[in-house]
Amino acid sequence: MYRYKIYGLVLESEIEFEEFLRIDENSSIKTDVYVRSGIVEPEITAFLDKIGKPSRNHYISMDYSFFRNDYAYFLIKNGNEIIIQEVGPKATWTNTSHFAGFAMSMLMIQRRMLPIHCSIVTDGNYATMISGSSGAGKSTVTRKLLDRGFKLMADDIGAVKMVVDKAIAYPAFPYQKMCRDEVLKRNLDINSMLYIGGVRDKFLVPAVDVFVDEPKELKSMFVLAKSDIQELEERKLSGFEHLLAFKASNFLVRNMGLWMDDAEYEKEYLKVAGKCPAYQIVRPEHGDLADKIADYIIKNKGYQ
Repeated sequence: MYRYKIYGLVLESEIEFEEFLRIDENSSIKTDVYVRSGIVEPEITAFLDKIGKPSRNHYISMDYSFFRNDYAYFLIKNGNEIIIQEVGPKATWTNTSHFAGFAMSMLMIQRRMLPIHCSIVTDGNYATMISGSSGAGKSTVTRKLLDRGFKLMADDIGAVKMVVDKAIAYPAFPYQKMCRDEVLKRNLDINSMLYIGGVRDKFLVPAVDVFVDEPKELKSMFVLAKSDIQELEERKLSGFEHLLAFKASNFLVRNMGLWMDDAEYEKEYLKVAGKCPAYQIVRPEHGDLADKIADYIIKNKGYQ
């Protein structure tokens, strides 16, 4: 049995995830989530028949969710249980990525947490979130901030939840995705990294030396985008577009489900947005402006 800590939750797992942060198996820390292997396909099929839905690759609700890829079924129940049934050749990183992404995001929704497609950095006291679509430059800008003394809490997916009257960001695991160009530019040992492919030809880079495994109060959010413009454009979001920025950054926003209409979950968005100002940064399609973007984030991060 393995024990891990991710997104502020303690997982007890029959399955090993080498990239996750291990904790002592004999630790007295209470387990939040149980992960095990099991046969789930018949249960999922029966469930879809019962609710009158055709066979599909995913279903998301506030207490029962599942999805499947080419390698496995993932069944998520009641915010505290994930059951995995392998159906194809084992692919370690693919399964880890889908688990840390889709499975844990579905579980976070059941626990009324916000799974955000983003990077999160901290100066040691507070957290700053960097979101945006794929290719917008999140990882590159994050690396620039790490070069300037910030520490990493999450890359690709972060977890946020209101605790009393504060928006709290929780760390993921100590790795960062980095495209091949950035790896080569930094003279990193490409042979020691896990290749994860994708459109942008990315690697998984260990970041243990700059990783912070503690929740931090979230003070600001920066939404990166690129467009056919000539100069960098920045502005603070206000009102309704501020709320929409948070909702659009949910990792599962493209996966329709009953969770999208849950009134209590909507309130969580409103509360977090009310505690965390958001800014939009639009960069030109071409050119390296990561340093200027990092300058703007440091200037407007909302804390000193």
